[in-house]
Amino acid sequence: MKNNTSVPTTYIPLEKFHILPLTGLTPENLKYSAKKIIKDREKISPTTRLNILAKSLGIKGGFANYANEFEEKIKPFMVKHNLHKRVNLLEHKCRGMQLGYTQFTHQQVSERLFYSKGQMPNKLFTGHDFDFSGVLTWDMLELNTALEVDSDWESIITNDIHLKVFSDGYDITQLNERQQQLLSQGLSAKVAFKVVDKSSLPSFIDLITDDKAQDATPTAVKHRELVTTAAELILVKNHNTVSSCYNLLGDNLCDTYCYGPDSEVEVYFEEGTLQSEIQSIKNKWSFFQMH
Repeated sequence: MKNNTSVPTTYIPLEKFHILPLTGLTPENLKYSAKKIIKDREKISPTTRLNILAKSLGIKGGFANYANEFEEKIKPFMVKHNLHKRVNLLEHKCRGMQLGYTQFTHQQVSERLFYSKGQMPNKLFTGHDFDFSGVLTWDMLELNTALEVDSDWESIITNDIHLKVFSDGYDITQLNERQQQLLSQGLSAKVAFKVVDKSSLPSFIDLITDDKAQDATPTAVKHRELVTTAAELILVKNHNTVSSCYNLLGDNLCDTYCYGPDSEVEVYFEEGTLQSEIQSIKNKWSFFQMH
């Protein structure tokens, strides 16, 4: 079977300073890896290499048993979950410019799954197919500009009403009738805006490096309709808090997160920080963990 090279090769170090590259999970992949060993002075037989690979992948009984386990358990599991080709599921395909949402490493995920006291999750959010390049790239100026066209959404988002309802028992009767109706739609509520279509504008780099671009007639500003959700607007408004939570790799990114009156978020503050500020930040973290 042809080895998949669409993702980085994993390397398994041995005790005698040999290194085995791992490019896939099929028995054919393991045989290929055994041939491509990076050798030190001491020789290791091909059979020993294969047995070490099998053991490193958690299978007892050597390579022969690995081949059986692959056919009877691993292969059916891959078919059931539509695992047709090997890709790096930790990679963010649409990164955007929000540097706070960094990718997880394979070691981080491995330690969360196998060296954590927490419950084994059925799902783990890695951000692989999530679009970090859309609304989540907005800065506060872009957010405020977009919200200017709808004063009710502007009031709800800029004043963190969703968070206040969650943490402080906020009295929503203070809001007008439409604001209450919008709030009742939850975090999945659709919000439509008209925003500047930046694809039709010259980039900043073009303007400072291209003489023709500097002398050209100003381009007419075009707009496009953008539909997002209340959840994404809240993430932009609180991106400093959210980016911190995102990288914890704790149960806030797993489907096993258990929340309730006894749930706690542990945060360290500078001496002299007001208790009200501490509680406000802890409430925000709890909100983003639970939602």
